[in-house]
Amino acid sequence: MGRCHTAVLNWHGTLIGEPTEAKLWEQAGMYLLGKSIPFRPVRLVKLIGSASTLYDLTKEHKEGRMDYSSFKELMYQHFNPEVLHGTKRKHLDSILERYAEDAVSRLDRGIINVLGEFKANPAHSCEILSTGCKDAISAVLSSSGYGHVFDRIVANRFDYQRNGTVDRFNYNGVSKAASMRQKLDESKNKSGYLYMGDGLEDDEEIFGMLMDAGGGIAISPRARDDVKLSAQHKFGAFVGSPKELRRYLVG
Repeated sequence: MGRCHTAVLNWHGTLIGEPTEAKLWEQAGMYLLGKSIPFRPVRLVKLIGSASTLYDLTKEHKEGRMDYSSFKELMYQHFNPEVLHGTKRKHLDSILERYAEDAVSRLDRGIINVLGEFKANPAHSCEILSTGCKDAISAVLSSSGYGHVFDRIVANRFDYQRNGTVDRFNYNGVSKAASMRQKLDESKNKSGYLYMGDGLEDDEEIFGMLMDAGGGIAISPRARDDVKLSAQHKFGAFVGSPKELRRYLVG
């Protein structure tokens, strides 16, 4: 088709084979657990309890007994004060580095390679729009050698205390729908946008914006089958396999 100028993609469940941020926080907890033995017994007990809570929440979400919004809210209400708060920056850097080395294997290289072909045209742009962790996304892309593919990452960040330690992960800092609306409002060629997501959170709202603008709508191959069918039926979305994505973006 060749008319698209900007491809905007979600992160979790789209560019990487992780449906949520849970894998990152699981590894963070394990790393901090090791740093707490045997010197910080109170923190050690908190971390063990947090691991159990995260496991239970993730299980409920995977089994469909908890929607994503509730899962995210409950996870961070517990994880921010019990695990992340007070973490030293050097430990956070180590957590992100170790997570990135592991997460590289879960990247969807087929999709990212297509984006690289699209990006070869200097008039084209690729962006990530996510409520996930920007620092983690950047670390994974840097570790994989794909950092050059994406011009911009819009995602959530950590808040820090005055002493430089982590205060919390600001999981509500980014509204994907508001960010996409701003992009479209500021664009002279609204139909030149493509958005691809897994159908969670405010993806449906974004799909609706793109449909009204005449832009491209793709649903992640990793999305649930019922979500794929809904996106295809309601918004005319196509399933963004590497083949179909190349057909749309490159022609």
